[in-house]
Amino acid sequence: MSVTNSTVSESQELSLTSEKFRLIAEQYNNIDAWMYAFPTPLAFFKFFQSKLDCITNQYSKVLELANQVKLYAERGLRNETDRNQLHKRIYTLEENLGKVQTCLYDERENYVKIVTDNELLKLENEDYRRKFQSVLLMSKIDERDVSLFMQKNPKAAVLTDRMIEIKDDIRKCVGPKKSQYELLNPVVLTKQVRVLEDHIKRLGEVQHEKEFALKEHLRLVEEEKAQMIESYETRLANSVDRSSELKDLVHSLVLENVTMGKKIISAEQDWLLERDKLLKVAAHTHFETLEPTTISNCLTKRRVSDDSEAVKRLTQKLGLLENKLMEKDNLIEEYKFKVLRMEKQTFQLQEIGDELKKIHKDDVRKLIDRNKAIEKRCEEIDSRRKLDNAGFREDVKALKNLLSSLERKFRLCEKKKSPGMHVNVPQKHLNAPSATERAVTAPGNYAGNVGVKSEVESEAEVKEVLTWEALNCLLAIAVLCDSSLISL
Repeated sequence: MSVTNSTVSESQELSLTSEKFRLIAEQYNNIDAWMYAFPTPLAFFKFFQSKLDCITNQYSKVLELANQVKLYAERGLRNETDRNQLHKRIYTLEENLGKVQTCLYDERENYVKIVTDNELLKLENEDYRRKFQSVLLMSKIDERDVSLFMQKNPKAAVLTDRMIEIKDDIRKCVGPKKSQYELLNPVVLTKQVRVLEDHIKRLGEVQHEKEFALKEHLRLVEEEKAQMIESYETRLANSVDRSSELKDLVHSLVLENVTMGKKIISAEQDWLLERDKLLKVAAHTHFETLEPTTISNCLTKRRVSDDSEAVKRLTQKLGLLENKLMEKDNLIEEYKFKVLRMEKQTFQLQEIGDELKKIHKDDVRKLIDRNKAIEKRCEEIDSRRKLDNAGFREDVKALKNLLSSLERKFRLCEKKKSPGMHVNVPQKHLNAPSATERAVTAPGNYAGNVGVKSEVESEAEVKEVLTWEALNCLLAIAVLCDSSLISL
């Protein structure tokens, strides 16, 4: 306490002196003011020493904070890198999971194929056995004459080995008929019920996995079918657009060909008219030259010269027209060749479009058949699951009937006992429905029933109480199996 008081007093003195120094420094801004603020030079040095200590402490704190910030930053960077690596690892694991799922689906299909082949082989084996038996009956051969399919050869030497004798003794002891103890043993019955419950759960899980796999496969098939339909529709649309463009081009070429033919026909008609006119003029001039007149000889010569010049001009014009006609004929031939080529291309495109339509129809039909087969398979699996559930319900009912019969037998045995051998079993162990309710609500309550041994005096009473507890457990398990089947 004294140390703390001294530190508080020193801090108060330092604060007062610093306030005094501040007030004086405002008035005297020189070294004298600094020295005048403190009574002695020792106080002056102590004040500055304390200031230096405070500054060093603050500097150390700042360094600590900087180191902490650096550590936090390094930790954040490390976490960021770890997170990126984890994301990459998750991505690779997802890819591997997808590959494993595909392999699992393939293996499941192979397993189903193997099971079907095994069933077919079993049926063939049964058929062969039936045929063999029928052949034996038809040939009237006694079983003693046939030693091929016998399990034990009568002519073989008798083996006197100790292990074989022990095995035979064990086989005699464990016969096909079960003893009354095994039939009425609640432990055996509980094991049987647990095995049946595990089998039911396993079958339910397998059915759920099959349904999920079939639904996933159906979804993938539908997506693939939609993608194929979309691609075929785009291809058909492109082919239809191209065929329409080709039809328009052929139509324009045919129109040009028709107009060119009309022009050529009109040019030929004009040429024929001009030729007829020239022939008439030539005949008229020839007729005038043959006349025996001498009056207008000069006029005829002049007319003949004019007509010859006109004939020359007309022949030149006729040559030009013939050249134009030949050029037009060449153009017509070229256009005809182009039209034939375009018709051939359109025919090829129509054939390609027909083939694509046919392929598309076949693919759609195959997809529809595949979808129907998958739906049929799903329906068969659903019906099989319903039949299995019905069979399991019948098994549970049979187990309940067996438990009720066992309970009646135990009650009759208890009534037939003598009063001295009566077992003081509490009512909570005799009430089966309450035990089932306790099993459904709190399955762990059976562990606390071991304390019943303290209430029972003899070993026979302990066995009796444990037997009743086992029966109650069996009935509770049967109720649980029934509820699980109802949920399925």
